[in-house]
Amino acid sequence: MRFRVRFKLEKENIPKDKNRFILSFFKSAFSNYDLDYYKYLYEEDKIKQKSFTFSVYLPKAEFTRDEIIIKSKTFDLDYSAYEDYDALMFYNSILNILNKRVYLKNNSITAIRLIKLDEKEITSDSVIFKTISPISVREHEGDNKNTWYHSLDTKEGQNIFYKNIRLQAISQFGEGIEEDLKDIKIKVIKNKIVKVKHYDIAIPANLAVFRMEAKPYLLDYFYKAGICSQRSTGFGMLNIIEMEG
Repeated sequence: MRFRVRFKLEKENIPKDKNRFILSFFKSAFSNYDLDYYKYLYEEDKIKQKSFTFSVYLPKAEFTRDEIIIKSKTFDLDYSAYEDYDALMFYNSILNILNKRVYLKNNSITAIRLIKLDEKEITSDSVIFKTISPISVREHEGDNKNTWYHSLDTKEGQNIFYKNIRLQAISQFGEGIEEDLKDIKIKVIKNKIVKVKHYDIAIPANLAVFRMEAKPYLLDYFYKAGICSQRSTGFGMLNIIEMEG
């Protein structure tokens, strides 16, 4: 399921680390509505895979070194979840605080509108996707102290991308899908590297258009849950440009 939330700010400036700002809002909304759900997401197992993602639309925003200035003091957020339970909890959590101020980072943010968005049903085994929040292609080594971020313009980056989405799918569906994963084919049509400030680190991420061939249930999963690394922190949200075949 997909939803769009419109927010109103008290002040026109938000931190450059906008995803972290939004996550603080999520945590406030979830904990106010259902503390058990909040703990399930963020305390019981901090590295558990989450099956949702989001993207932020900042109209006519001005980016400075440390802040983003939004003159209109309004912006939209799109949220997508693969699991109906996560979608329901998000919807109810936002509804619970609709038109109520939440105080964050020397500012306040108010959800003023919540609507459900249409989703496309995937019946094809080939889809052209476009990112609406950039893809993080992250590689860890050893105890995760060494971390690299890759470009989808390189063969190495594409290999890490495939490795990450394979692990993502297995975590969701189990080892029994190994044969289906062998059929995945990805062709990057267009890509642009952007720097995203994330927890005080400037992460190189990918704004891409790519063709993906896979079983329809896998395409549907990546479309709804987001794709590759750090999805639940605002990376890897996809829109469908075209279904082929």
